[in-house]
Amino acid sequence: MFALVLLSLVPVARADYLVVDRRVSVKRGPSAAAEPARRVQPGQILALAASDLTDNYFQVAFPPGQISWIYKGFVTRHAGEPPADSALPVGTLKVHILNIGQGDAILIVCPDGDHQLLIDTGDTRYPGATQSFKNALTELQAQDDVIEIAVASHPHSDHIGNMEWLLRQYTVGLYVDNGQTYDSATYRHVEKALTDRGVRRERVEASLPSIDFCPLEDVSAIILKPAGFGTLSDPNDRSVIVRVDHGEDSFLFVGDAELEEEEQLLHDAATRARLDCDFLKVGHHASDTSSGQAFLDAVTPDIAAFSAGLPGISTNAGYMHPRRSTIERLLKYVHTLPGPPRRLQTYDAKAKLWTSTEIAGALYGTPLDGELVFESTGNGILPPPVR
Repeated sequence: MFALVLLSLVPVARADYLVVDRRVSVKRGPSAAAEPARRVQPGQILALAASDLTDNYFQVAFPPGQISWIYKGFVTRHAGEPPADSALPVGTLKVHILNIGQGDAILIVCPDGDHQLLIDTGDTRYPGATQSFKNALTELQAQDDVIEIAVASHPHSDHIGNMEWLLRQYTVGLYVDNGQTYDSATYRHVEKALTDRGVRRERVEASLPSIDFCPLEDVSAIILKPAGFGTLSDPNDRSVIVRVDHGEDSFLFVGDAELEEEEQLLHDAATRARLDCDFLKVGHHASDTSSGQAFLDAVTPDIAAFSAGLPGISTNAGYMHPRRSTIERLLKYVHTLPGPPRRLQTYDAKAKLWTSTEIAGALYGTPLDGELVFESTGNGILPPPVR
């Protein structure tokens, strides 16, 4: 199934148009050094705002009249009017699981390339995590490009560690959190940034916010809020649960939800009915307090992915993620991959030591695979290549 995006064209003296050849940024000026304005996707039609080149850059227009520049080598110029409906199939929905060590940071990009949903921002304590998050986000997202929705799954520092920076550097259309206050400097800094920037905010404990970040008809995003949400004391068990669908493909993001919140999701008929998904972002960094058997029986993931730190490094020296028992449970569900099995370092809580676990299925983790990008066509999820 393909979604169509309609593009409004601005006429120039000669009715030509451009078709983008690769995923690149358009610029604020006719120079490689100019600031990026937005991302464009292969196959996207661009409206010429002027017929002539300026320093090898085309001047292009975006509704409602924003002028930007794109290098001539990134597009193909076509003579005459664009297709009658000015429509082309858009790209894939992309899920980026950023490699930020012991923490979570996930950027989901609409197939139009211009609308985003961010879930969590990683930690500041893990070595290099903050710079890795900033580098990855600025590469994927121009700073003048609005992030439609930012979700804080829960207020632990390894999930909101860089949220203050995000709120001060980017315009966020809507901030969603679980509604729980938390006694930490990181949480207080985020609260101040929300106030200083006047960001619109909704709390899941008090309402059920709409998080439909993508305007395409075959993409939807919802929050799964089970009966009793917010009654458990552990912030992990108040994680905001997000489901994203693109055509026939489905994704589930569960923050640090542990067995108690998993039970809430299973016991509420409305949320249980939405658990079965193709892709699972594994809860709580693949700890042994999450991904219980009953929960996995309901989700039945074909693909699973987690984010965690390296063995013995910084905060993961104490957390010891991922746990061997959890990885072994997940491997019973995910698709088998061709080729030789890989080896993942997992912590065996019974033996109290790190061991090497064989991974022969579609289970991915940042400690093993680095940054992960999953692409949904609407009729299948394309996993990243294995290392």
